[in-house]
Amino acid sequence: MRTISNLLSAMFVIFFTYYLINNPEVFDVFSKIKLESIFILLFVKFLTLYLNGLFNKKLILIYEIKLEQFEALYVASITYLGNLYFPARVGAGLRLAYFKKFYKLNNSYLLIIFGYFFIVSLFINSIFGLFSIFFIENRQGSIGIFWIVIFMLSIASTTYLLVKKFNLKIVNPKSKVQKSILDFTNKAREGWNKITSLRGTNLYLISIYVINYFLFFLEILLIFLFLEELLNIPSLVFYNSISVFSSLLGLTPAAIGIKEFLILGTNQLLNIEISRLAQILIIERAISVLFSSIPITISLIFNKIKK
Repeated sequence: MRTISNLLSAMFVIFFTYYLINNPEVFDVFSKIKLESIFILLFVKFLTLYLNGLFNKKLILIYEIKLEQFEALYVASITYLGNLYFPARVGAGLRLAYFKKFYKLNNSYLLIIFGYFFIVSLFINSIFGLFSIFFIENRQGSIGIFWIVIFMLSIASTTYLLVKKFNLKIVNPKSKVQKSILDFTNKAREGWNKITSLRGTNLYLISIYVINYFLFFLEILLIFLFLEELLNIPSLVFYNSISVFSSLLGLTPAAIGIKEFLILGTNQLLNIEISRLAQILIIERAISVLFSSIPITISLIFNKIKK
């Protein structure tokens, strides 16, 4: 996985560097965005970080673990930093490692926490993506059909998992290895059933992610507005869904290369000038890196207090 991630990242960096060298006017975008616009974008990203903290706090409470609000914000911060600077969704791994180290949470429950967040994210993202694409005029092409199929399959599979109740297996294992595997799978099934059976909690967590999705969308909308790039709402929602989808894949740090590949590959639907699209992607990346100073500060403060 790491080899694939490094290869994809290297290929993208080489290609994008070549493009920037031959199109230096792309950097003019930094003179077009105002300082107050940057602060607004950073504030929107902080709201997203805060909501991620609330999501973690409510989800882990199912296993009778009570996080303080600042601790929940810390967990959201290390998750953000891990996903931004490392491949394979390392941020999610850091979150689980924290719960394992300080709360001795069972490994199967840790797996369920990761899976639940992924499934809810994919479920909400696919609903908005599918809804938006039906309002895009040239959706009848192969690219439009491809994404309709992807979103429909994602909605069907995640809906099934969110309502599914798994039966626990009761058998007499013949070896310690079989017993360990059975115990792990039964714990995972038990953990999943526990989460999905709490309707109020599910509604709360899904609502938080819906709000988060709109904050992602607001960030994209503001970038387009600040750069005076006009795009209709369905196309912006579709752009946002593709962006979030690439982040969920998490093959490379901050989905670098993956996001750009998917956005450029679907530009037939978006119909944005390539140089303009490059400027938008650069601003997105720059804001993400600039914002990382906030979760870094939160992490340093929390670790100092923890000592």
